[in-house]
Amino acid sequence: VGLKVGSSFASVCVGPSPGKREVISTYDSTDIPVSLSLLEGEQLEIELGSSLWDHRNVLLGVFSLLGNNFSSSGKSTVNAIFSSKEGPNGSVLLCTEYSSKNFVPEELLSLFLERVMKIVSQKSEETVAHAVMTVPSYFDDKQRQCMKDVGTIAGLTVLRVITEPVAAALAYGIGDEECMALVFDWGAETLDVTLLLCEDSVFEILQHKSIHVGGNTMDDMLAEHFVKQQAQKLGSDISTNPRAMMKLKSRIEQAKRTLSYNEQARIEFEAMDTKCYEILSRARLEYIVQQYEVEVKQCIDDVLDQAQIHPRDISKVIMAGGCSRMPLVQKLLASWLPDSEMLSYIDPCEVFSIGAAILASSLHQLPPLPEFTCFMSLAILSYGIETIGGTFTELIPRNATLPTRKSIVISSCSLDQKELKVRVFWGMSARVDENLFLGTVLLPVSTSNITESKFLVTFEIDITDALTVTVADLSTNKNNSLTLRQEELGISAEGIETLFLESEKNSERDKTIKKDLEVKTKLLHHFRSTLLLLSGKHDLIEASCISGHVEQCLSILANQSTSKIFRLY
Repeated sequence: VGLKVGSSFASVCVGPSPGKREVISTYDSTDIPVSLSLLEGEQLEIELGSSLWDHRNVLLGVFSLLGNNFSSSGKSTVNAIFSSKEGPNGSVLLCTEYSSKNFVPEELLSLFLERVMKIVSQKSEETVAHAVMTVPSYFDDKQRQCMKDVGTIAGLTVLRVITEPVAAALAYGIGDEECMALVFDWGAETLDVTLLLCEDSVFEILQHKSIHVGGNTMDDMLAEHFVKQQAQKLGSDISTNPRAMMKLKSRIEQAKRTLSYNEQARIEFEAMDTKCYEILSRARLEYIVQQYEVEVKQCIDDVLDQAQIHPRDISKVIMAGGCSRMPLVQKLLASWLPDSEMLSYIDPCEVFSIGAAILASSLHQLPPLPEFTCFMSLAILSYGIETIGGTFTELIPRNATLPTRKSIVISSCSLDQKELKVRVFWGMSARVDENLFLGTVLLPVSTSNITESKFLVTFEIDITDALTVTVADLSTNKNNSLTLRQEELGISAEGIETLFLESEKNSERDKTIKKDLEVKTKLLHHFRSTLLLLSGKHDLIEASCISGHVEQCLSILANQSTSKIFRLY
Protein backbone atom coordinates (compact mmCIF):
# COMPACT_ATOMS: atom_id res chain seq x y z
CA VAL A 1 0.00 0.00 0.00
CA GLY A 2 0.85 3.64 -0.27
CA LEU A 3 0.15 5.66 2.89
CA LYS A 4 -0.27 9.38 3.37
CA VAL A 5 -0.81 10.39 7.00
CA GLY A 6 -1.08 14.12 7.68
CA SER A 7 -2.04 16.34 10.56
CA SER A 8 -5.74 16.22 9.62
CA PHE A 9 -6.44 13.53 7.03
CA ALA A 10 -4.99 10.27 5.78
CA SER A 11 -5.31 8.30 2.55
CA VAL A 12 -4.47 4.68 1.72
CA CYS A 13 -4.01 3.21 -1.74
CA VAL A 14 -3.68 -0.51 -2.45
CA GLY A 15 -1.44 -1.14 -5.46
CA PRO A 16 -1.44 -4.82 -6.46
CA SER A 17 -0.58 -4.06 -10.10
CA PRO A 18 0.20 -1.06 -12.31
CA GLY A 19 -3.20 -1.26 -13.95
CA LYS A 20 -5.23 -1.82 -10.82
CA ARG A 21 -5.10 0.58 -7.91
CA GLU A 22 -7.80 1.04 -5.31
CA VAL A 23 -8.03 3.99 -2.94
CA ILE A 24 -9.46 2.76 0.34
CA SER A 25 -12.11 4.76 2.18
CA THR A 26 -13.51 4.20 5.64
CA TYR A 27 -16.34 6.69 5.26
CA ASP A 28 -18.19 8.56 2.53
CA SER A 29 -14.95 10.17 1.40
CA THR A 30 -11.53 8.75 0.60
CA ASP A 31 -10.15 11.28 3.09
CA ILE A 32 -9.80 9.48 6.42
CA PRO A 33 -9.93 11.89 9.39
CA VAL A 34 -6.84 11.45 11.57
CA SER A 35 -9.04 10.83 14.58
CA LEU A 36 -9.32 8.40 17.47
CA SER A 37 -12.32 8.98 19.72
CA LEU A 38 -12.25 8.38 23.46
CA LEU A 39 -15.06 6.09 24.56
CA GLU A 40 -17.03 6.70 27.71
CA GLY A 41 -15.50 5.20 30.81
CA GLU A 42 -12.56 5.50 33.14
CA GLN A 43 -10.10 3.53 31.00
CA LEU A 44 -8.43 4.76 27.82
CA GLU A 45 -10.62 2.98 25.29
CA ILE A 46 -10.58 4.38 21.77
CA GLU A 47 -12.17 3.73 18.42
CA LEU A 48 -11.60 5.13 14.94
CA GLY A 49 -13.10 8.61 14.95
CA SER A 50 -15.67 9.79 12.44
CA SER A 51 -14.61 13.44 12.48
CA LEU A 52 -11.42 15.42 12.79
CA TRP A 53 -13.31 17.92 14.93
CA ASP A 54 -14.58 15.39 17.48
CA HIS A 55 -13.98 16.98 20.89
CA ARG A 56 -12.89 13.53 22.11
CA ASN A 57 -10.29 13.15 19.33
CA VAL A 58 -7.08 12.08 21.08
CA LEU A 59 -4.94 12.77 17.98
CA LEU A 60 -5.54 16.52 17.65
CA GLY A 61 -2.11 18.21 17.65
CA VAL A 62 -0.17 14.94 17.94
CA PHE A 63 1.18 14.89 14.35
CA SER A 64 3.08 18.15 14.90
CA LEU A 65 4.97 16.57 17.82
CA LEU A 66 6.64 13.87 15.69
CA GLY A 67 10.40 14.04 16.00
CA ASN A 68 10.39 17.14 18.22
CA ASN A 69 12.01 17.63 21.60
CA PHE A 70 9.88 18.77 24.53
CA SER A 71 11.77 22.08 24.74
CA SER A 72 10.99 22.89 21.09
CA SER A 73 7.40 21.62 20.99
CA GLY A 74 6.11 24.63 22.91
CA LYS A 75 3.04 22.73 24.13
CA SER A 76 1.92 21.63 27.58
CA THR A 77 -1.70 20.96 26.62
CA VAL A 78 -1.92 18.95 23.39
CA ASN A 79 -5.71 18.48 23.21
CA ALA A 80 -8.72 17.92 25.44
CA ILE A 81 -7.48 14.44 26.38
CA PHE A 82 -3.69 14.65 26.50
CA SER A 83 -1.08 16.96 27.99
CA SER A 84 2.66 16.67 27.40
CA LYS A 85 5.69 16.45 29.66
CA GLU A 86 9.42 15.97 29.23
CA GLY A 87 10.65 12.41 28.86
CA PRO A 88 14.09 10.75 28.61
CA ASN A 89 16.68 12.72 26.61
CA GLY A 90 14.28 15.65 26.24
CA SER A 91 11.63 13.67 24.35
CA VAL A 92 7.89 14.37 24.44
CA LEU A 93 5.65 12.13 26.55
CA LEU A 94 1.84 12.31 26.41
CA CYS A 95 -0.17 11.68 29.57
CA THR A 96 -3.88 11.56 30.42
CA GLU A 97 -6.09 11.01 33.45
CA TYR A 98 -7.64 8.02 31.68
CA SER A 99 -4.44 5.95 31.77
CA SER A 100 -1.48 5.47 34.08
CA LYS A 101 0.71 4.84 31.04
CA ASN A 102 2.62 7.58 29.22
CA PHE A 103 2.61 7.54 25.42
CA VAL A 104 4.97 8.82 22.76
CA PRO A 105 3.36 10.45 19.68
CA GLU A 106 4.34 7.50 17.47
CA GLU A 107 2.32 5.11 19.63
CA LEU A 108 -0.91 7.08 19.32
CA LEU A 109 -0.56 7.50 15.56
CA SER A 110 0.21 3.80 15.19
CA LEU A 111 -3.05 2.96 17.02
CA PHE A 112 -4.86 4.99 14.38
CA LEU A 113 -2.94 3.28 11.59
CA GLU A 114 -3.66 -0.20 13.00
CA ARG A 115 -7.40 0.44 12.84
CA VAL A 116 -7.19 1.86 9.33
CA MET A 117 -5.16 -1.16 8.15
CA LYS A 118 -7.83 -3.53 9.49
CA ILE A 119 -10.43 -1.79 7.34
CA VAL A 120 -8.10 -1.86 4.33
CA SER A 121 -7.54 -5.59 4.78
CA GLN A 122 -11.28 -6.23 5.02
CA LYS A 123 -12.10 -4.20 1.92
CA SER A 124 -9.22 -5.46 -0.21
CA GLU A 125 -9.56 -9.03 1.13
CA GLU A 126 -5.78 -9.18 1.47
CA THR A 127 -3.36 -8.87 4.36
CA VAL A 128 -1.54 -5.56 4.29
CA ALA A 129 2.15 -6.11 5.00
CA HIS A 130 4.29 -3.65 3.04
CA ALA A 131 4.00 0.11 2.67
CA VAL A 132 5.63 3.20 1.25
CA MET A 133 4.83 6.23 3.40
CA THR A 134 4.91 9.92 2.47
CA VAL A 135 6.00 12.92 4.53
CA PRO A 136 5.97 16.69 3.90
CA SER A 137 9.05 18.24 2.24
CA TYR A 138 10.03 20.08 5.42
CA PHE A 139 10.38 16.88 7.48
CA ASP A 140 13.96 16.27 8.65
CA ASP A 141 15.67 12.90 9.03
CA LYS A 142 14.44 12.39 12.60
CA GLN A 143 10.82 13.15 11.67
CA ARG A 144 11.06 10.75 8.71
CA GLN A 145 12.35 8.04 11.03
CA CYS A 146 9.48 8.72 13.45
CA MET A 147 6.97 8.30 10.61
CA LYS A 148 8.65 5.02 9.69
CA ASP A 149 8.38 3.96 13.34
CA VAL A 150 4.63 4.70 13.23
CA GLY A 151 4.26 2.21 10.38
CA THR A 152 6.52 -0.36 12.03
CA ILE A 153 4.65 -0.22 15.37
CA ALA A 154 1.41 -0.69 13.42
CA GLY A 155 2.81 -3.97 12.05
CA LEU A 156 3.89 -2.80 8.58
CA THR A 157 7.16 -3.32 6.76
CA VAL A 158 7.95 0.22 5.62
CA LEU A 159 9.79 -0.10 2.33
CA ARG A 160 10.59 3.58 1.95
CA VAL A 161 9.62 7.03 3.19
CA ILE A 162 9.39 9.61 0.39
CA THR A 163 8.41 13.26 0.20
CA GLU A 164 4.89 14.16 -0.89
CA PRO A 165 5.94 16.11 -4.04
CA VAL A 166 7.86 13.08 -5.32
CA ALA A 167 4.83 10.86 -4.65
CA ALA A 168 2.64 13.27 -6.62
CA ALA A 169 5.05 13.13 -9.57
CA LEU A 170 5.03 9.31 -9.48
CA ALA A 171 1.22 9.29 -9.45
CA TYR A 172 1.16 11.24 -12.74
CA GLY A 173 3.95 9.15 -14.30
CA ILE A 174 6.41 12.05 -14.41
CA GLY A 175 10.10 11.24 -14.37
CA ASP A 176 11.04 9.37 -17.52
CA GLU A 177 11.56 12.58 -19.49
CA GLU A 178 12.94 15.92 -18.37
CA CYS A 179 10.20 17.94 -16.73
CA MET A 180 10.00 21.00 -14.48
CA ALA A 181 6.93 20.57 -12.26
CA LEU A 182 5.37 22.77 -9.60
CA VAL A 183 3.56 20.80 -6.88
CA PHE A 184 0.81 22.98 -5.38
CA ASP A 185 -0.32 21.29 -2.18
CA TRP A 186 -2.98 23.27 -0.32
CA GLY A 187 -4.17 21.05 2.50
CA ALA A 188 -5.89 21.38 5.85
CA GLU A 189 -3.05 23.07 7.75
CA THR A 190 -0.59 24.56 5.26
CA LEU A 191 0.07 25.54 1.68
CA ASP A 192 3.22 23.83 0.41
CA VAL A 193 4.69 24.92 -2.92
CA THR A 194 7.52 22.77 -4.28
CA LEU A 195 9.55 23.10 -7.47
CA LEU A 196 10.52 19.65 -8.70
CA LEU A 197 12.97 18.76 -11.49
CA CYS A 198 12.36 15.29 -12.92
CA GLU A 199 14.83 13.78 -15.37
CA ASP A 200 15.87 10.18 -16.11
CA SER A 201 14.16 8.88 -12.96
CA VAL A 202 15.96 11.45 -10.78
CA PHE A 203 13.67 13.64 -8.67
CA GLU A 204 15.34 16.80 -7.41
CA ILE A 205 13.55 19.30 -5.18
CA LEU A 206 14.85 22.69 -6.30
CA GLN A 207 12.90 24.96 -3.95
CA HIS A 208 10.17 24.69 -1.35
CA LYS A 209 8.12 27.08 0.76
CA SER A 210 5.25 26.65 3.21
CA ILE A 211 2.76 29.09 4.68
CA HIS A 212 0.39 28.31 7.54
CA VAL A 213 -2.90 28.83 5.75
CA GLY A 214 -5.14 25.86 5.03
CA GLY A 215 -8.63 24.44 4.89
CA ASN A 216 -8.93 24.38 8.68
CA THR A 217 -8.39 28.15 8.73
CA MET A 218 -11.31 28.54 6.33
CA ASP A 219 -13.43 26.15 8.42
CA ASP A 220 -12.82 28.31 11.50
CA MET A 221 -13.80 31.48 9.64
CA LEU A 222 -16.98 29.91 8.27
CA ALA A 223 -17.84 28.43 11.68
CA GLU A 224 -17.46 31.87 13.26
CA HIS A 225 -19.82 33.30 10.62
CA PHE A 226 -22.50 30.68 11.28
CA VAL A 227 -22.10 30.99 15.06
CA LYS A 228 -22.93 34.69 14.77
CA GLN A 229 -25.95 33.90 12.62
CA GLN A 230 -27.23 31.33 15.11
CA ALA A 231 -26.66 33.76 17.98
CA GLN A 232 -29.02 36.19 16.28
CA LYS A 233 -31.61 33.46 15.70
CA LEU A 234 -31.37 31.55 18.98
CA GLY A 235 -30.09 34.27 21.26
CA SER A 236 -27.28 32.05 22.58
CA ASP A 237 -23.65 31.32 21.75
CA ILE A 238 -23.07 27.75 20.54
CA SER A 239 -19.27 28.21 20.44
CA THR A 240 -19.16 27.15 24.12
CA ASN A 241 -20.64 23.75 23.21
CA PRO A 242 -17.79 21.46 21.96
CA ARG A 243 -20.17 18.85 20.56
CA ALA A 244 -22.15 21.44 18.59
CA MET A 245 -18.97 23.03 17.20
CA MET A 246 -17.66 19.60 16.20
CA LYS A 247 -20.79 18.87 14.22
CA LEU A 248 -20.81 22.32 12.63
CA LYS A 249 -17.19 22.06 11.44
CA SER A 250 -17.79 18.54 10.13
CA ARG A 251 -20.74 19.77 8.08
CA ILE A 252 -18.70 22.73 6.81
CA GLU A 253 -15.98 20.34 5.64
CA GLN A 254 -18.56 18.26 3.75
CA ALA A 255 -20.15 21.39 2.28
CA LYS A 256 -16.81 22.62 0.92
CA ARG A 257 -16.48 19.42 -1.10
CA THR A 258 -19.99 19.86 -2.46
CA LEU A 259 -19.16 23.42 -3.56
CA SER A 260 -16.46 22.06 -5.87
CA TYR A 261 -19.25 21.11 -8.30
CA ASN A 262 -22.35 22.94 -6.95
CA GLU A 263 -23.05 26.62 -6.38
CA GLN A 264 -24.62 26.04 -2.96
CA ALA A 265 -24.50 23.49 -0.15
CA ARG A 266 -26.93 22.92 2.71
CA ILE A 267 -25.49 22.64 6.23
CA GLU A 268 -27.51 20.85 8.91
CA PHE A 269 -26.38 20.65 12.53
CA GLU A 270 -27.78 20.65 16.05
CA ALA A 271 -27.36 23.49 18.52
CA MET A 272 -29.05 23.90 21.89
CA ASP A 273 -31.30 20.86 21.17
CA THR A 274 -32.46 22.62 18.03
CA LYS A 275 -31.89 21.53 14.45
CA CYS A 276 -30.28 24.33 12.49
CA TYR A 277 -30.09 24.84 8.74
CA GLU A 278 -27.73 27.16 6.89
CA ILE A 279 -26.81 27.66 3.25
CA LEU A 280 -23.15 27.99 2.29
CA SER A 281 -22.62 29.50 -1.14
CA ARG A 282 -19.59 29.11 -3.34
CA ALA A 283 -19.38 32.91 -3.46
CA ARG A 284 -18.85 33.14 0.33
CA LEU A 285 -16.19 30.43 0.26
CA GLU A 286 -14.43 32.17 -2.63
CA TYR A 287 -14.58 35.45 -0.72
CA ILE A 288 -12.54 33.80 2.06
CA VAL A 289 -10.07 32.33 -0.46
CA GLN A 290 -9.59 35.74 -2.08
CA GLN A 291 -8.38 37.12 1.25
CA TYR A 292 -5.32 34.86 0.87
CA GLU A 293 -4.85 35.38 -2.88
CA VAL A 294 -1.89 37.77 -2.54
CA GLU A 295 -0.18 35.56 0.05
CA VAL A 296 -0.60 32.44 -2.11
CA LYS A 297 0.71 34.22 -5.23
CA GLN A 298 3.69 35.53 -3.26
CA CYS A 299 4.50 32.01 -2.06
CA ILE A 300 4.67 30.77 -5.67
CA ASP A 301 6.70 33.81 -6.79
CA ASP A 302 9.19 33.32 -3.94
CA VAL A 303 9.80 29.69 -4.93
CA LEU A 304 10.38 30.63 -8.57
CA ASP A 305 12.56 33.64 -7.72
CA GLN A 306 14.77 31.67 -5.34
CA ALA A 307 15.25 28.97 -7.98
CA GLN A 308 15.75 31.63 -10.70
CA ILE A 309 13.09 29.94 -12.82
CA HIS A 310 10.71 31.84 -15.13
CA PRO A 311 7.02 30.82 -14.97
CA ARG A 312 7.10 29.79 -18.65
CA ASP A 313 9.72 27.15 -17.76
CA ILE A 314 7.16 25.26 -15.62
CA SER A 315 5.76 22.54 -17.87
CA LYS A 316 3.33 20.96 -15.37
CA VAL A 317 1.46 22.04 -12.25
CA ILE A 318 0.37 19.17 -9.99
CA MET A 319 -2.57 20.00 -7.73
CA ALA A 320 -2.79 18.33 -4.35
CA GLY A 321 -4.66 18.90 -1.11
CA GLY A 322 -8.36 19.48 -0.58
CA CYS A 323 -8.27 23.25 -1.18
CA SER A 324 -6.98 22.76 -4.73
CA ARG A 325 -10.35 21.22 -5.61
CA MET A 326 -11.89 24.69 -5.55
CA PRO A 327 -12.68 26.03 -9.04
CA LEU A 328 -11.42 29.49 -8.04
CA VAL A 329 -8.04 28.09 -6.94
CA GLN A 330 -7.65 26.20 -10.23
CA LYS A 331 -8.64 29.33 -12.17
CA LEU A 332 -6.08 31.46 -10.31
CA LEU A 333 -3.29 28.95 -10.91
CA ALA A 334 -4.12 28.79 -14.62
CA SER A 335 -3.92 32.60 -14.83
CA TRP A 336 -0.64 32.80 -12.91
CA LEU A 337 1.02 29.99 -14.91
CA PRO A 338 -0.67 30.15 -18.34
CA ASP A 339 2.05 28.16 -20.13
CA SER A 340 1.82 25.18 -17.78
CA GLU A 341 -0.30 22.05 -18.01
CA MET A 342 -2.65 21.80 -15.03
CA LEU A 343 -2.82 18.25 -13.64
CA SER A 344 -5.86 17.67 -11.43
CA TYR A 345 -7.61 14.60 -12.86
CA ILE A 346 -6.39 12.49 -9.93
CA ASP A 347 -8.24 13.38 -6.73
CA PRO A 348 -5.92 15.89 -4.98
CA CYS A 349 -6.45 14.13 -1.67
CA GLU A 350 -5.41 10.75 -3.11
CA VAL A 351 -2.48 11.73 -5.31
CA PHE A 352 0.16 11.17 -2.62
CA SER A 353 -1.05 7.72 -1.57
CA ILE A 354 -1.43 6.64 -5.21
CA GLY A 355 2.14 7.69 -6.01
CA ALA A 356 3.39 5.89 -2.90
CA ALA A 357 1.41 2.74 -3.88
CA ILE A 358 3.00 2.74 -7.34
CA LEU A 359 6.45 2.81 -5.75
CA ALA A 360 5.46 0.20 -3.14
CA SER A 361 4.31 -2.22 -5.84
CA SER A 362 7.48 -1.59 -7.80
CA LEU A 363 9.75 -2.20 -4.80
CA HIS A 364 7.89 -5.23 -3.47
CA GLN A 365 7.00 -7.58 -6.29
CA LEU A 366 6.65 -5.95 -9.69
CA PRO A 367 9.36 -4.87 -12.17
CA PRO A 368 11.06 -2.14 -10.14
CA LEU A 369 11.74 1.43 -11.09
CA PRO A 370 15.20 1.94 -12.64
CA GLU A 371 18.00 1.24 -10.17
CA PHE A 372 19.30 4.75 -10.57
CA THR A 373 16.03 6.28 -9.36
CA CYS A 374 17.12 8.97 -6.90
CA PHE A 375 15.19 11.26 -4.59
CA MET A 376 17.08 14.48 -3.77
CA SER A 377 16.03 16.88 -1.01
CA LEU A 378 16.73 20.43 0.18
CA ALA A 379 18.50 22.06 3.10
CA ILE A 380 15.76 23.29 5.45
CA LEU A 381 17.90 26.18 6.80
CA SER A 382 21.35 27.58 6.08
CA TYR A 383 24.49 26.00 7.57
CA GLY A 384 27.49 28.18 8.37
CA ILE A 385 30.12 29.40 10.82
CA GLU A 386 30.76 32.36 13.10
CA THR A 387 33.11 34.99 11.72
CA ILE A 388 34.16 38.52 12.74
CA GLY A 389 31.88 40.23 15.24
CA GLY A 390 29.49 37.30 15.73
CA THR A 391 28.46 37.32 12.08
CA PHE A 392 26.93 34.21 10.51
CA THR A 393 28.73 33.25 7.29
CA GLU A 394 26.78 30.56 5.42
CA LEU A 395 28.43 27.74 3.50
CA ILE A 396 25.33 25.73 2.59
CA PRO A 397 22.40 28.09 1.90
CA ARG A 398 18.78 27.31 2.64
CA ASN A 399 17.13 25.23 -0.12
CA ALA A 400 20.50 23.97 -1.40
CA THR A 401 20.13 20.58 -3.10
CA LEU A 402 21.23 17.68 -0.88
CA PRO A 403 23.52 15.78 -0.74
CA THR A 404 26.13 18.53 -1.15
CA ARG A 405 29.66 19.63 -0.23
CA LYS A 406 30.86 23.23 0.21
CA SER A 407 34.22 24.68 1.31
CA ILE A 408 35.64 28.06 2.32
CA VAL A 409 39.14 29.29 3.22
CA ILE A 410 39.40 31.32 6.44
CA SER A 411 42.25 33.00 8.35
CA SER A 412 43.11 33.01 12.03
CA CYS A 413 41.68 35.94 14.00
CA SER A 414 45.01 37.22 15.35
CA LEU A 415 48.65 36.70 14.48
CA ASP A 416 49.52 35.16 17.87
CA GLN A 417 46.52 32.82 17.95
CA LYS A 418 47.36 29.37 19.35
CA GLU A 419 44.08 27.56 18.66
CA LEU A 420 41.33 27.95 16.06
CA LYS A 421 37.72 27.60 17.19
CA VAL A 422 35.23 27.13 14.37
CA ARG A 423 31.70 27.51 15.78
CA VAL A 424 29.02 25.89 13.62
CA PHE A 425 25.47 27.28 13.37
CA TRP A 426 22.18 26.47 11.64
CA GLY A 427 19.67 29.19 10.79
CA MET A 428 18.80 32.19 8.63
CA SER A 429 19.93 35.28 10.56
CA ALA A 430 23.14 37.22 9.83
CA ARG A 431 23.81 37.13 13.61
CA VAL A 432 24.92 33.85 15.14
CA ASP A 433 23.16 34.52 18.46
CA GLU A 434 19.82 34.32 16.60
CA ASN A 435 20.64 30.93 15.05
CA LEU A 436 20.92 27.42 16.46
CA PHE A 437 24.40 26.49 17.76
CA LEU A 438 25.48 23.02 16.58
CA GLY A 439 29.00 22.58 17.89
CA THR A 440 32.67 23.66 17.80
CA VAL A 441 35.64 22.26 15.85
CA LEU A 442 39.03 22.94 17.52
CA LEU A 443 42.40 22.92 15.73
CA PRO A 444 45.85 24.07 16.96
CA VAL A 445 47.53 26.97 15.12
CA SER A 446 51.17 26.01 14.59
CA THR A 447 52.62 28.95 12.62
CA SER A 448 54.64 31.87 13.97
CA ASN A 449 52.96 34.98 15.34
CA ILE A 450 53.70 37.11 12.25
CA THR A 451 52.38 34.67 9.66
CA GLU A 452 48.69 34.55 8.78
CA SER A 453 47.36 30.98 9.06
CA LYS A 454 44.96 29.65 6.41
CA PHE A 455 42.36 26.96 7.06
CA LEU A 456 40.01 25.06 4.78
CA VAL A 457 36.53 24.61 6.30
CA THR A 458 34.38 21.99 4.54
CA PHE A 459 30.68 21.29 5.13
CA GLU A 460 29.32 18.02 3.75
CA ILE A 461 25.74 16.72 4.01
CA ASP A 462 25.28 13.12 2.84
CA ILE A 463 22.20 11.27 1.60
CA THR A 464 21.09 10.57 5.20
CA ASP A 465 21.16 14.32 6.01
CA ALA A 466 24.17 13.86 8.32
CA LEU A 467 26.38 16.98 8.50
CA THR A 468 30.19 16.63 8.69
CA VAL A 469 32.29 19.77 9.31
CA THR A 470 36.04 19.39 8.67
CA VAL A 471 38.67 22.04 9.43
CA ALA A 472 42.15 21.56 7.89
CA ASP A 473 45.32 23.65 8.36
CA LEU A 474 46.58 24.31 4.83
CA SER A 475 50.19 24.68 5.99
CA THR A 476 50.42 21.44 8.02
CA ASN A 477 47.49 19.36 6.65
CA LYS A 478 46.35 18.72 10.22
CA ASN A 479 42.57 18.48 10.52
CA ASN A 480 39.70 17.87 12.89
CA SER A 481 36.00 17.20 12.24
CA LEU A 482 32.52 17.17 13.75
CA THR A 483 29.58 15.02 12.60
CA LEU A 484 25.94 15.70 13.45
CA ARG A 485 22.80 13.88 12.42
CA GLN A 486 19.54 15.73 11.70
CA GLU A 487 17.80 14.26 14.75
CA GLU A 488 20.44 15.80 17.03
CA LEU A 489 19.58 19.36 15.99
CA GLY A 490 16.55 19.56 18.31
CA ILE A 491 14.26 22.03 16.57
CA SER A 492 10.60 21.67 15.61
CA ALA A 493 8.93 22.54 12.30
CA GLU A 494 7.35 25.53 14.08
CA GLY A 495 10.80 26.58 15.29
CA ILE A 496 12.16 26.43 11.76
CA GLU A 497 9.27 28.53 10.51
CA THR A 498 9.92 31.08 13.29
CA LEU A 499 13.60 31.38 12.31
CA PHE A 500 12.62 31.91 8.69
CA LEU A 501 10.00 34.55 9.50
CA GLU A 502 12.45 36.41 11.76
CA SER A 503 15.05 36.42 8.99
CA GLU A 504 12.54 37.92 6.56
CA LYS A 505 11.64 40.61 9.09
CA ASN A 506 15.33 41.46 9.63
CA SER A 507 16.41 41.19 5.99
CA GLU A 508 17.49 44.84 5.67
CA ARG A 509 19.45 44.69 8.93
CA ASP A 510 21.15 41.48 7.77
CA LYS A 511 22.21 43.14 4.51
CA THR A 512 23.97 45.84 6.54
CA ILE A 513 25.66 43.25 8.75
CA LYS A 514 26.96 41.34 5.71
CA LYS A 515 28.22 44.58 4.13
CA ASP A 516 30.06 45.44 7.36
CA LEU A 517 31.60 41.96 7.38
CA GLU A 518 32.94 42.47 3.86
CA VAL A 519 34.55 45.79 4.85
CA LYS A 520 35.96 44.36 8.10
CA THR A 521 37.50 41.41 6.24
CA LYS A 522 39.26 43.75 3.79
CA LEU A 523 40.53 45.92 6.67
CA LEU A 524 41.73 42.86 8.58
CA HIS A 525 43.70 41.67 5.57
CA HIS A 526 45.19 45.16 5.09
CA PHE A 527 46.21 45.49 8.76
CA ARG A 528 47.91 42.11 8.73
CA SER A 529 49.74 42.94 5.51
CA THR A 530 50.96 46.13 7.19
CA LEU A 531 52.34 44.17 10.14
CA LEU A 532 54.15 41.78 7.82
CA LEU A 533 55.65 44.76 5.97
CA LEU A 534 56.76 46.46 9.20
CA SER A 535 58.45 43.30 10.42
CA GLY A 536 61.22 43.85 7.85
CA LYS A 537 61.85 47.56 8.61
CA HIS A 538 65.17 48.70 10.14
CA ASP A 539 63.65 51.65 12.02
CA LEU A 540 62.30 49.59 14.91
CA ILE A 541 60.99 52.62 16.84
CA GLU A 542 58.85 53.83 13.95
CA ALA A 543 57.75 50.28 13.11
CA SER A 544 56.80 49.65 16.72
CA CYS A 545 54.76 52.85 16.86
CA ILE A 546 52.81 52.03 13.70
CA SER A 547 52.38 48.42 14.79
CA GLY A 548 50.80 49.66 18.01
CA HIS A 549 48.14 51.53 16.06
CA VAL A 550 47.49 48.51 13.82
CA GLU A 551 47.20 46.20 16.83
CA GLN A 552 44.68 48.64 18.32
CA CYS A 553 42.64 48.38 15.10
CA LEU A 554 42.76 44.61 15.22
CA SER A 555 41.68 44.50 18.87
CA ILE A 556 38.45 46.43 18.25
CA LEU A 557 37.73 45.01 14.81
CA ALA A 558 35.48 42.25 16.10
CA ASN A 559 33.26 44.47 18.26
CA GLN A 560 33.06 47.98 16.81
CA SER A 561 31.11 49.40 13.90
CA THR A 562 32.73 49.77 10.50
CA SER A 563 32.51 53.58 10.68
CA LYS A 564 34.59 53.71 13.89
CA ILE A 565 37.21 51.41 12.37
CA PHE A 566 37.38 53.69 9.32
CA ARG A 567 38.02 56.72 11.56
CA LEU A 568 40.72 54.89 13.49
CA TYR A 569 42.29 53.65 10.28
